[in-house]
Amino acid sequence: MKEGRHYVSYITGPSHVLLGIKFTSAPTEPLIIKTANTSGCSHGHLDEARIKAAVTNGLSSFREEFGIDLHAEEIVYVENDSPRYNLFTGVAYLLAKHLSDGGDFDSIS
Repeated sequence: MKEGRHYVSYITGPSHVLLGIKFTSAPTEPLIIKTANTSGCSHGHLDEARIKAAVTNGLSSFREEFGIDLHAEEIVYVENDSPRYNLFTGVAYLLAKHLSDGGDFDSIS
């Protein structure tokens, strides 16, 4: 956790995403924050609208399943992440689930 945002990284061989979400209980238009490439790989351009839609879909699935109002106020991604938007959907869902379950989040610097 950093600056009120919860983070998760997901790595599946050559594909990877790092997602940060600042949660809110009220629906809002999330701020999209792109962070700099921290490694030498590049997977091409990421579409921020598709990232936002993917995260929104993951959180929508979470709300439908558990009836808990969690929405993204901020969405953080890394500019060289993989353009596999389904990964953003899945990790958004998992991040919300972990938070709602009272899971631990380490502080990061």
